[in-house]
Amino acid sequence: MSRFKGSMTWAKFAILYSAIIVVGVTAAVLGSRYLHIDGIAIVFAGCAVLFFLAATRTSETLFLVVRNAGWFSAIESDRAIRIVLVVFSILLAIGASLLVRAPHGAG
Repeated sequence: MSRFKGSMTWAKFAILYSAIIVVGVTAAVLGSRYLHIDGIAIVFAGCAVLFFLAATRTSETLFLVVRNAGWFSAIESDRAIRIVLVVFSILLAIGASLLVRAPHGAG
């Protein structure tokens, strides 16, 4: 029996989870290098968007990937996980905005 909730398979989970990490790291590196934005701020903002889209179930597949990742899988209620994801997305967005506005060294 699969430990995954919903219609998620190991292969689908691994592919999508890896793609999320690759896209996130690539965006952070490129944004940091060419846009001179803190890479951590880009990762925070990306996770905020990812969590919000998952919470609103814009994509059922995205929701299932996040739902089955790490300690999120320990939360039994879909409603509770959606609330947690919205709260995390708000906190990550605030953190990203604080990092973008932080000074980057003395002048």
